[in-house]
Amino acid sequence: MSSTDILNAAISTIASQLTIMSDAVASIETPGTPITRPPAINCIGGTIPNAIAIPTGDGVPGGAIADPYRTRILNNLADGSVWVFGDSILQATDTNLISPFGTNWALGGQSLRRMINSLRTDFPGLHSAGAGVIMCGVNDLSNTSYYGARNAHSPDDAAATVVGMYANQLKNYLTGKWVICHLLPCNEIVTGAVGYNSQVAYVNSHLAGALTGCAAQIAFVPPPPILFGMDGNLKSEYHIGDGQHLNKAGSAIMAADIATALSGLEV
Repeated sequence: MSSTDILNAAISTIASQLTIMSDAVASIETPGTPITRPPAINCIGGTIPNAIAIPTGDGVPGGAIADPYRTRILNNLADGSVWVFGDSILQATDTNLISPFGTNWALGGQSLRRMINSLRTDFPGLHSAGAGVIMCGVNDLSNTSYYGARNAHSPDDAAATVVGMYANQLKNYLTGKWVICHLLPCNEIVTGAVGYNSQVAYVNSHLAGALTGCAAQIAFVPPPPILFGMDGNLKSEYHIGDGQHLNKAGSAIMAADIATALSGLEV
């Protein structure tokens, strides 16, 4: 073999080894784009709504964090956080599945009217938030004392009142970016609340109209269809046994849809 042949063979071997090394380097997974906190925007820059009267029977929500710890938490939250508000449905949801920058202020038993009153005074951090999430109103539907005795008022009164609070209080108050979740139907067979889902359907069908003209960018999240049977009832595999509250699997599905909505808002 001539010296030229030997040199060419050596070059070929080196080239082959370099190709193998290049392929190996290319196959190494590189870290993705770092997750960045959303820019801070004013999410309650509109007209501050008047306080809503709290009726007898609308008790203080459970699970509230007592001052001064609550105040310390609020004062220490970073700008650009994603603020989550609602009742026990979202209270029991893993906020990390919604946003890595989420902060959960949902409370079991929370009513929409109490939540609105609280937004007026308790959460100045919303002036420099990344976005907000609201899923609230089912406890207003359940609390008939606000509307008089059940046999004296149509259940539709409650549903119309919930829609009215979105239209008359929240529409002119919310700015920035918000995800508004439709109310969650229950399993009427398990709860015995016959007609409840029709009230929920009324509210859900009127939410977009109630918030038309709102200065905020809004993404609506309907109840995930997979959670419900053909009869419209919440499936047993997605609630904790009471026909109303989501279990881990159901919460994960709900959270994923909220996260998708936030992504659509570029949050």
